Amino acid sequence: MQWSQYNYIFQKDEKHYLYNFNTNALIKLDPNNLVKLMNVKKDPALLENVQQREQLIKYKIFIENETEEINNYINEVKNYRKSDSVFDVFIYPTLACNLECPYCFQSTYTRHTMDVETVSNTINFVSSNINKSDKKIVGITWIGGEPLLAVDKIEKIIDGLNANIKNIDNIEFRQSIVTNGVLLSDKIIRKLDRLKIYEIQLTIDGLFNEHDQRRPAKNNKNTFDIIIENIKQTVMISKKFKIKIRVNIDNNNKSQFVKIYQFLIEKFFEHKEQIQIYPGFITEYGRVCKSVPDDCSFNLSNTEKAIFFLDLYRNNGIIGTDFLPKKNQGSCMARTKNSYAIGPKGYIYKCATIVGESELAVGNVNDPEYITNTKILAQFLVEEDYLDDLNCKNCNLFMVCGGGCSLLRLKNKWYGTDFDSCHISKHFIDDFINTNIMIQNRSINNESKI
Repeated sequence: MQWSQYNYIFQKDEKHYLYNFNTNALIKLDPNNLVKLMNVKKDPALLENVQQREQLIKYKIFIENETEEINNYINEVKNYRKSDSVFDVFIYPTLACNLECPYCFQSTYTRHTMDVETVSNTINFVSSNINKSDKKIVGITWIGGEPLLAVDKIEKIIDGLNANIKNIDNIEFRQSIVTNGVLLSDKIIRKLDRLKIYEIQLTIDGLFNEHDQRRPAKNNKNTFDIIIENIKQTVMISKKFKIKIRVNIDNNNKSQFVKIYQFLIEKFFEHKEQIQIYPGFITEYGRVCKSVPDDCSFNLSNTEKAIFFLDLYRNNGIIGTDFLPKKNQGSCMARTKNSYAIGPKGYIYKCATIVGESELAVGNVNDPEYITNTKILAQFLVEEDYLDDLNCKNCNLFMVCGGGCSLLRLKNKWYGTDFDSCHISKHFIDDFINTNIMIQNRSINNESKI
């Protein structure tokens, strides 16, 4: 037996804790157990005499073989990537939008909308992928531009899929839509209800004028009040709707998040089970920085993001992230066999953030072969993979971060950029886990008072 490299010992308030990044086991250590554990770490043969031996093995504090532990995790991730039971697709029916947000990475693209041929072939491509193997879960995300500007295309695609997919009653469909919320009229909401699109993500960047300035409408109308009313109307029409309100955060407005959060919590308190409010960081993926000032200096670094979350809880009691770094056995669409994004001109991509950059497309739904650029496909699937990166393998957070953004890792290689793809907790592990302990203690104390 040997000590796992994914063990992490830290101190809080003169108490010691052990956390294992593989099993997510968090163990409180009294002084005697700490000494015993350190002795066993030096000489694993002593484990035979430890009372908690079975527990320490169960939670992989001690393992048979370090190489086997890493390889088991790598195999778990690879099995997820090649699984035929899940199919995920992001569909962009249009890149047109009714807002002109200065930070939008799509602002430099031509605002195409799907034509009749592309709608038909999108149905064929998606349904053929679902039908060719035993899919159990299908995820469809409708996104743009502003997808509700092309809600007729969404209807036609969904109705076409319902007609073309075999054994559809045996498949769990998970649909969501990313919208700015301006067009969520009563008619549109009821249409989404019919189409079974119940998860809605929309963005609010500030209160009243601040939002309207950061997300200006093309017709110069103020949209904040419209969006708030539309949210209220949506949750009242059906309890099936779940609204995720993203507040885009950068260095210009990070101090406003608490004010926005408190306003929304109070506004929708009666429907709090249907509302989730969270910060989303504006990230430069390529072209966006050409359309904004100061060379993207408004973006937060990973260090600034970590401090933002820590201060958010310590100063305001708001939990904005999971402070316990948990094992991640999944992968993003770039690395996953059955995941794609489809643009309005029919181009097929392995990453949703590059829709519009046709030179990075792996194919087109209007091509009978569908996938034609196998070189780009292979680059996204296997190139610059964190599973092959020795620096990643030697990191405590290897099983946590998932390698970060695959696109940023690839762009670092392709263009010589220096994007940080590490987990934001990397240099704040003590702070993150200590904050999680604070949250758990607070929860226990609150329960004891009831």
